[in-house]
Amino acid sequence: MVLYLSLVATLLFVVRPITCFLLPINSSCTASSSSLLLPSQRWQTNSNNIINMSSSSQWNESPNSSEEDLAKSLSIWPLDTYNVNLLNEVHHKQYINPQPPLPTYDLVVIGAGAGGLVSSRQAARRGAKSCMISAELAGGDCLNAGCVPSKALLRCAKLVREARKVAVQNNEYGISFTNSDNDHPLDVTVDFPKVMERMRKLRAHIAPVDGHARGDSLGTQTFQGRGVFTSKSTIEVVEHGKQLGDESNPILHFRKAVIA
Repeated sequence: MVLYLSLVATLLFVVRPITCFLLPINSSCTASSSSLLLPSQRWQTNSNNIINMSSSSQWNESPNSSEEDLAKSLSIWPLDTYNVNLLNEVHHKQYINPQPPLPTYDLVVIGAGAGGLVSSRQAARRGAKSCMISAELAGGDCLNAGCVPSKALLRCAKLVREARKVAVQNNEYGISFTNSDNDHPLDVTVDFPKVMERMRKLRAHIAPVDGHARGDSLGTQTFQGRGVFTSKSTIEVVEHGKQLGDESNPILHFRKAVIA
């Protein structure tokens, strides 16, 4: 209890004044009952904002033609167990955006890569009302095509290089493989489909950290779609399969925005 009271005092007297200083003068920084909620509780005051993954909205390993086209357009293929788990974290098949959006957000972030994830979530941790707009895959290049996949492939490449060094008889390392048939030298082969499967497995394992549910638990809302500025203080989220100006597209009012 003492620790919790200390945390509340810190939020009220240290973090919140700093947050208010960073926001425009017309921002409302009056402490209310909702501002005292923990991040994971703030959005739960509206049950429509809680992510609910029903079986019909989840990806599976037997997609129909439209689902197959969508997965390939996101450069996620094949739809094996690992890629299905990845997509169920970072790009829900039938995602329902938070309805209704908050009247005004302190921060709206366009982009769900490393910059978007950090800025939206850190703002929420500091008491701001924030949201993130994800057009394709949450986690961005780092999780899906850059940092994580490349390091997984480099690890295998390094292992092959070291194995081939050791396979040479009388190598400088004093390490050798035992070969019962001395007439045939050891041959180090690469099963590239297996290498790629390992990469997908590692990527899927890390995905929940960047997933929509994780952001929700930290107090930031996630909108899935393409963010378009429609004025100095509004952004329209163009949902998949819809056009700009569609009446059902969410309109987000913001005080500050980040393009990430």
